Amino acid sequence: MMVTERFLVSNTLECTYVHAYIFDQNFISAIPMAKITGPLFSRAAHGILGPRLCYSHRSRNVCRIQRPQRDANTAQQQTQRYFFSLAATAWGLLTDDEKKEWAYISFMRWFISAYRYGNVNTWTIRKPLGDTKSYWLTIASDSTGRIIAATSRPGYVYISTNYGITFSDRTPFSLMGYWYRPAISFLADTIYVAQSYDYIYVTHDYGVTWTKLFPSGSTDFPFRDMCCSDDGVHAFCGEYNGQVNITHNSGLSWAAKSPKGGPSGKYVCIACSSDGAHVITIDQLGSIYISHDYGDSWSENCPSGHTSDEWTTVACMPDFSYAFAAARLGRIFKYRYSTDSWHELFPLGDQNIKWFSLDCSLTPSVLFVSAYPYFPLISRDLGDSWYQIDIGYPVATCYKAVTLDLDASHMAIAGSNDYLYTSP
Repeated sequence: MMVTERFLVSNTLECTYVHAYIFDQNFISAIPMAKITGPLFSRAAHGILGPRLCYSHRSRNVCRIQRPQRDANTAQQQTQRYFFSLAATAWGLLTDDEKKEWAYISFMRWFISAYRYGNVNTWTIRKPLGDTKSYWLTIASDSTGRIIAATSRPGYVYISTNYGITFSDRTPFSLMGYWYRPAISFLADTIYVAQSYDYIYVTHDYGVTWTKLFPSGSTDFPFRDMCCSDDGVHAFCGEYNGQVNITHNSGLSWAAKSPKGGPSGKYVCIACSSDGAHVITIDQLGSIYISHDYGDSWSENCPSGHTSDEWTTVACMPDFSYAFAAARLGRIFKYRYSTDSWHELFPLGDQNIKWFSLDCSLTPSVLFVSAYPYFPLISRDLGDSWYQIDIGYPVATCYKAVTLDLDASHMAIAGSNDYLYTSP
């Protein structure tokens, strides 16, 4: 089991000090490792336990063991050893009792954090319509998890400002219709939501009042899901049989862009980085498109051999280090920005699944997905391993949508012909 502790080495360097804990009957020992992160680089360094060198796997929260580096004389390795010595010195100043106390506190912090991820006792049923079940279509939360917006059929928008404890009907102008996935900016207290063949709406007071926006000057556009930057300045809305509508001034003006080069894409789902610079969207019966300049230009970027899948959902990390896409009766794929490559994931083995929704967090790296007819699934290692969560209630007709905050401490689920669920 591994936990981490961060502290500043200098004004610009942060040290992530990692310990792999070995639990015996009466003693806790720790294998020290360190990672130094600066403005332009990061360096990992390792500690030695007896004759073995221990290090952390890049994508898994586990400890690995290899032989000591007897010939570690390259400039990079010398730098790593130097950085590690800074952390090792700090650890060495502690007494044995202090180390044990720190280890216990860190373990409890890890245990509480792990307990949050879908443990049956942490899920609470929420009934915005009382005991009346609803066909919930979408759900979204801000980066803190405090603001949650959910849409349902035949046409409601419910908003919570207290982590889902209570919800209020905040349907714009009480209009019935198909409302799609909202976009929430926690820095600007802004929520965008679109209704198909109507308009895009925005609120700055959590739905008490709404403003109608005219991105295309007409109501003849089948708007779909939305996303926005954390400050709400940049927002994006896909169209079914249309284009992607984009604003760079908080909705005051809009421009229509065509990722595939013509007004015919079925852009049913869209996601962007926290600053809005990176955007990814799916053409439901086509391919995947990515923009790295706030949606101004686009390029096709799809897993090889899957340019005609029926894509249903897409999500990305706040820093766009990774993005994820899933297809109806298909597969889930992970995109890595640093290598510009896609990799297939296997949450339920080598089989095609009806995927509905997915979302992801940055620290820790948690991937949250829903599929029919299963309980939602969670991965805490970027998709290498998975487990289904048991929310403690009978399985809904299907869990249509999922969402989580920046650090995966707050999650929410929308059930079709069912209720909403929140954790913790």
